[in-house]
Amino acid sequence: MDKQIKKENTLHKVAILLVASIVLGLLWNQIHPNGIKWRMLRLSIPGEARAAAWRPMSTEAVFRCWSRGNSTFIDIRPMADYQISHIPGADSHPFSSFFNYSIPTMLTDTVIIYDAGVHSHKAHLVVQAFKNTSISINVSFLRNGFTDWIKNGLPSESAALQ
Repeated sequence: MDKQIKKENTLHKVAILLVASIVLGLLWNQIHPNGIKWRMLRLSIPGEARAAAWRPMSTEAVFRCWSRGNSTFIDIRPMADYQISHIPGADSHPFSSFFNYSIPTMLTDTVIIYDAGVHSHKAHLVVQAFKNTSISINVSFLRNGFTDWIKNGLPSESAALQ
């Protein structure tokens, strides 16, 4: 009988530790500067917006948009990365704080979101958030991110030069 009671006590302690760990993890996530804020955790995206957000643009297509000058570029990388180098004319809206504010409204008909690398889930989430609003604009993301932009020798600038 003592073994059964010890086993139950052990399971009870493990359950309490598990719940405490989850709660502390969620709290830490909220106070950490790069944590995913509550607004992002509750983001609900309709199926149509979710499907549209998974259609990225190639680097060549994004360069054509940039060359025409009729697109808004939003860099969702951390501010430190943006300051080092970014697509000329891009605005910085780091992903870590993107969902803490309202979606930018001073936009052109085409908005292109980019992150650092290939298959950025963060860029997908931002595109989904745009498509979930009443703003009627064409929103997409750079398929292989800023890394591919640089790899192709396309123009960039640093925040120090602005």
